[in-house]
Amino acid sequence: MKKPLRFTVEYNYSERDAEFFYDVVDNHMLRDRRVVGWYTAEDTDGSGYNYGYDAAEELALDLNNKYGYLSYDKAYNMSKLNSEVA
Repeated sequence: MKKPLRFTVEYNYSERDAEFFYDVVDNHMLRDRRVVGWYTAEDTDGSGYNYGYDAAEELALDLNNKYGYLSYDKAYNMSKLNSEVA
């Protein structure tokens, strides 16, 4: 059985900015879909970091590991436990 993903990456176009973006979307089943992060499709500042599908996929994977439907922290309430210990 495939693990259901709460956060996914979508390729969208912004007419206001006239650019393509990769949006990280929260697909929670009890709420409206919402964008929780975005990355430009092209390297706009010339730094070579934080753009494109790879950066968006990295954010989506991190959010799925922390807050996804089958995440360890959510299932065992470990994020609360870890914050109390520190």
